[in-house]
Amino acid sequence: GKGIPMNGYFIKPIQRVCKYPLLINELLKHTTSDHADFATLQAALKSLQGVATHINESKRQTDQTNKLMELQQILVGQDFPIMQPGRKLIRDGFFTKIAAGKQQERHFYLFNDMLLYSSKNFFKKGTEQFKGFIKVERVSVANLDDTAELKNAFEVIRHDHKKKKFVVCTNSPEEKQVWMKEIRKAREEDAKASAMQKQGMIFTEFLGSPTTPINQSQNTSNQVQENQVQDPVNTTNSLSSAQEQQQTNAESNNSKLEEQYEQQHLKKETENSITEII
Repeated sequence: GKGIPMNGYFIKPIQRVCKYPLLINELLKHTTSDHADFATLQAALKSLQGVATHINESKRQTDQTNKLMELQQILVGQDFPIMQPGRKLIRDGFFTKIAAGKQQERHFYLFNDMLLYSSKNFFKKGTEQFKGFIKVERVSVANLDDTAELKNAFEVIRHDHKKKKFVVCTNSPEEKQVWMKEIRKAREEDAKASAMQKQGMIFTEFLGSPTTPINQSQNTSNQVQENQVQDPVNTTNSLSSAQEQQQTNAESNNSKLEEQYEQQHLKKETENSITEII
């Protein structure tokens, strides 16, 4: 008969551990609460459920890493860094993108921090041509009613330096709703994560200021404390200014990065005599 491949044997111990909670749960169903082993079985079930949860979460993380690595390999046209700490692929799909009256088949990838789109690469089989990306913090979506020419479509609005819009036509009403919901959810969660990160940076900056050396005069230390008590408004304004400056610098860097990728891509398209507008 057909034998089990070697990698099938490697996964068996992990699969067995994940089945133990089911076994213990069945034992509990047939064990009375006053039995001597009942408490032990409950503790074992709780412990094994924790192990199973850890295994499943580790598998999800591994699957995510493998997906990003695979996409990094098939995406050509730009040296675009797909592999980034904390980046997760939420979903992907092949849709029609309509921009400036031109229809284009695109492969959309929604990550927790960006929306990326590519096209089939006719010059190298098994790869995709990078076309563009938008940070989720700078994208919004709007529903479009069905018409004779437009079905299952929604509008993507860019809130970056491009200030452009384009239409995405999905394959079904259900798919359209899922994508709109997931893009909005990704933007909300990204905004929350950014807000928490900024708060952490401000808190760290506030607490991480250089401490007063032991041999510094007591008068100087007292003067600093007195200034902090007498002028709390200036301290708050300084922190607010630092936060605004950090945000401005981050936005400037993101815009420069997008412009760099897009300029390089347009140059490559010109060399290949491709006149498509991203």
